[in-house]
Amino acid sequence: ESIPDHIRNITSASAASFQVSTDPPLNWQLVRERLIELGADPQFLSDAWVQNHYRWVIWKLASYQRRFGSAAGCEFLTFDKVLDNMKYRYEREVNKGERSALKKVYERDELASRFMILCVAFILNRGSDVKPAELELSDGWYSIRTVLDRKLTQLVQQGKLYEGLKLRIACAELKGDSNPCSPLEAPAALALHIHANGTRRAPCHAKMGFQADKVFVVSVASLVADGGMVPAIDVIVSRKYPMLYMETIVAPSETSDASSMPSSSRRITRNDRAEDVAARHHEERIKEELSKRLMNLESSSPGCSQSISESIREQFMDDVRSGPLSRHVAGFFRIKAVDASLIFESTIEACAVQSAKGNETAMVAEPTSEPLGQRHETVITFWRKSEEERDMWREGSRVRIYCLLPVRNLGGFQTSSGLSLNATKGTFCSPRALSLSSSIPVFVPRKLAWYNENAPADGSLIPSELHIEPNSEIDMLGLVVYVDSVQNQVSKGGRETQYQNVFLISFDQRLIAVEIWGSDDQLAIGTMLKKGAILSIANLTVKRFDSKLNLYHCCTTEHTVFSCNVPNRHITNSMSRAWQKIEELSSCMTQYELRVVDILNGNLVVNETVPSHTNSNTVNEDDVVTIMQTDTDLGNIDTDICMSADSVIDEAIIHAMDAIDAVIGSTATKTHRPDCDEYGCVCDIAEV
Repeated sequence: ESIPDHIRNITSASAASFQVSTDPPLNWQLVRERLIELGADPQFLSDAWVQNHYRWVIWKLASYQRRFGSAAGCEFLTFDKVLDNMKYRYEREVNKGERSALKKVYERDELASRFMILCVAFILNRGSDVKPAELELSDGWYSIRTVLDRKLTQLVQQGKLYEGLKLRIACAELKGDSNPCSPLEAPAALALHIHANGTRRAPCHAKMGFQADKVFVVSVASLVADGGMVPAIDVIVSRKYPMLYMETIVAPSETSDASSMPSSSRRITRNDRAEDVAARHHEERIKEELSKRLMNLESSSPGCSQSISESIREQFMDDVRSGPLSRHVAGFFRIKAVDASLIFESTIEACAVQSAKGNETAMVAEPTSEPLGQRHETVITFWRKSEEERDMWREGSRVRIYCLLPVRNLGGFQTSSGLSLNATKGTFCSPRALSLSSSIPVFVPRKLAWYNENAPADGSLIPSELHIEPNSEIDMLGLVVYVDSVQNQVSKGGRETQYQNVFLISFDQRLIAVEIWGSDDQLAIGTMLKKGAILSIANLTVKRFDSKLNLYHCCTTEHTVFSCNVPNRHITNSMSRAWQKIEELSSCMTQYELRVVDILNGNLVVNETVPSHTNSNTVNEDDVVTIMQTDTDLGNIDTDICMSADSVIDEAIIHAMDAIDAVIGSTATKTHRPDCDEYGCVCDIAEV
């Protein structure tokens, strides 16, 4: 059955003036008269009230007629049905005093940030690169002008946000006027601001208005940096980092006016060990300053009264609390978390996607093209927290965290989501049950790098052959064989940073180059970096593996922890054997030190036998001559290692290749090294 044009063309904008010359005729004036005849109080039936509700009733019934009219075999848009709906609304709102979600928001009796479902009634404008899009959203009773952020504006322009679409909205903001008002008398400047991180598509059958849950869970992969507050995420804590302390050091103005504002300030981040040292130095400075002031008072006014002395002390304490002698320190810690919502269970988003099948878009601002079970990580920072609050978090636990603010990736962190999250004043969390039904390895417990935990009981060690990918985070034990001098690096912005190269060997005799960034004022590890010291290093980042030197390049972050003891989490029988193995390596430390010196000096190392990390089915290292050309400047570890074009080196390469051919013989085939052109050399390598 065909739908009449006057019903097919009804929109939310034209519904208020909709009228049909039927018997009886259908228009809002006649509906108002009939309500008064049925006993409604005329003072509550203003023209604005009747037109508003008549508009939403007509739009709803016309939508029913277009969608279900032929299947139901009846008409929805009739005078009797419109009148019944208007009587129902009068009974609920006037007689019972019930209010819809938007009316409570208008009257400031509910927060606009609450989780609610609204419908796109009309697109006011589609926006541009400099102007946001605007929509009219409705809860079925009233509507509100809504301003979108950049990401949602793009979705409007792409046609993914359209009239009739229901949206789940949380963490919205009401801006423009702070005074309570009626929905029918709202000022033109008043608008609801919604953001991409707090907006998702709702199924078409979802009930509009406030929802029982305060917020809804979103996936980490769907977040955008400028998408506003994150309602909630469901994550598993994969790493918990140590406490850090950020001090803001205010530089006094050079002008003589004491009331002038500070000219500049800088921030320095310290670990707990360095913060203890800084706090002790600050206490000593306070004592020295107090003694100095009292001595000056005694010399200028001998025999001064006790009251003057107490006045000096009070002024001094004011300076300590908020004056030039004060310290502005904020403690914080971070956790690395893996998204659990797409792995363990069908979350609200998954339900919405399932319910929305057959429509054009599965989820607003929800790029769910990744396969189920893919890991998505993010780093969450908790500010102004104590050590006790940090201890409440456990690695491997599953939590739901609410009200987070996204930022771009932190320096030193590379997460799959590309974003980091900051806790706010309203952030809170609730523990969740950890389901073990998934086969996806979401949480990987800490373990020592380059170590096989399945060591045999006879005490011998089996080196791990697992290759560690760049940007991986590791914990390791190592013996310090060489400590380079501290060097300075000036960034493009003129900021000077200190770094130091330290070389260690692990228990399977791997040579590790660690680039330590930061001054001793930030790290307080100068006493540990000694030749022959055994270090336990946690949260170390692997930068790359140099196959020519058989050397791993690692660097520290502000979360890297140095210790001269084995961490408690690693103390097992096999780990104790690993520690003993490292102690045994101290006898051959001189050999490794000479190798590091050769690397730093850029000497060509011929016939050097490096520790074996190969499997038993590879060529015996005693039968093969290893030739390496080292970096001439390890101050910048990232610098590529290039082979010289010197004739002596060319001759050495020729002799070396002849030696390799003699050892491998006819069983070998030669292949061109893919990195030869990159390093500026031409050579072949034999592979069995």
